Amino acid sequence: MTSLFSKPPYQLLILLFIIAMFFFAEHVAAQNPTVEFNVVVTVKGFEPDVIEVPRGSEVRLIFTTPDTEHSVTPSAFGVEKTVILPGGETVLEFTAEESGTFKLGCTTLCSYRHFLFMRPVLTVLVEP
Repeated sequence: MTSLFSKPPYQLLILLFIIAMFFFAEHVAAQNPTVEFNVVVTVKGFEPDVIEVPRGSEVRLIFTTPDTEHSVTPSAFGVEKTVILPGGETVLEFTAEESGTFKLGCTTLCSYRHFLFMRPVLTVLVEP
């Protein structure tokens, strides 16, 4: 018994469909690239303290800290408060949907610098 998909015209159509899906998937992935940054947080600040990302990109920030507990509340990106604990990694993921400059400040009282308005701040520049 011969299957419908074993005939040459159908095999060619299936092959063309698979190739088209591959190119479409590549095109979609290129539209929303994922950018990843390793960010070290200390009482002195973020390193790096400024990151630039293209608009529409998926952003992945991997926070570590060697000293004390820190946190950020990036509400501009629709994310709740994120706690960064010593000795571990905290991952924050969001989509940079709008262009502009966004500040992610430490929201945990981690040092006397908070009283001096010198709290650590990470600036996210979303390019058009």
